[in-house]
Amino acid sequence: MIIPGMETADATELLGVDLARAQNELVRQLRNRRVELGLSGSQVAARMNVDASVVSRFEQGGTNATLATIRRYAKAVEAMVTYDVCSRTEHRKRTVGARADAFMATWTAAESPEPDSRATTPVPSATVLRRQFSAHSFSTAVSTA
Repeated sequence: MIIPGMETADATELLGVDLARAQNELVRQLRNRRVELGLSGSQVAARMNVDASVVSRFEQGGTNATLATIRRYAKAVEAMVTYDVCSRTEHRKRTVGARADAFMATWTAAESPEPDSRATTPVPSATVLRRQFSAHSFSTAVSTA
């Protein structure tokens, strides 16, 4: 996906975008862990010994969180954060592979007569319409059943 204004970005600028996305994903996963535990932002703040606004800004991406803050938040939500360092090329290979896996996962066994033939079985057009469009997008009625 091209980000508006980044059509001519060089590899270093694109790496910066990927790093920011990775940080946002980390924060999202930590927040999901908080929700999974049924904790409020205020409860996490109390565990971190900070004001609730600090947790709110952290979760909304309103701060450039330090590793120390990430560790404290992770500890408060009983989560383990691991770090992985790889080359940009290796990261791109992993990202493309993960996106392909996610796409393939949208083809359920019900849409395929044999589990091993999911990659070669065409997806029924009604399924494609249901996933990509709302019925309101068309001037004629479209069945979503």
